[in-house]
Amino acid sequence: LDELGHPALLMADCIARHGGSVVTLAGDAAISIWPAPDAGDVPDAVARALTCAQELQRLASAQRDTFPAPVPRQVSVASGPVWVADVGLGAGRRHLHAAGPVLED
Repeated sequence: LDELGHPALLMADCIARHGGSVVTLAGDAAISIWPAPDAGDVPDAVARALTCAQELQRLASAQRDTFPAPVPRQVSVASGPVWVADVGLGAGRRHLHAAGPVLED
């Protein structure tokens, strides 16, 4: 499990360093957002996401695969409206659920 968890921690740390938040993990992907409350904030949010994507690519290239076959890696950045719902699960547990057209691609 360490081999599977380590990349997720690297991604989450990188995303947080660049001002983003991981909404959820989907398989080996981290669905993340960079909030832009106003239209004027979008260019900065996109720039931070792109800088993070470049760093993630460098980190992925530096990682040595321990799996029998090489694991392909890619990073995608999209911009658009996203709605985030904070769903309380009880016992102090929370889940963020994101939805919006940009997440459908």
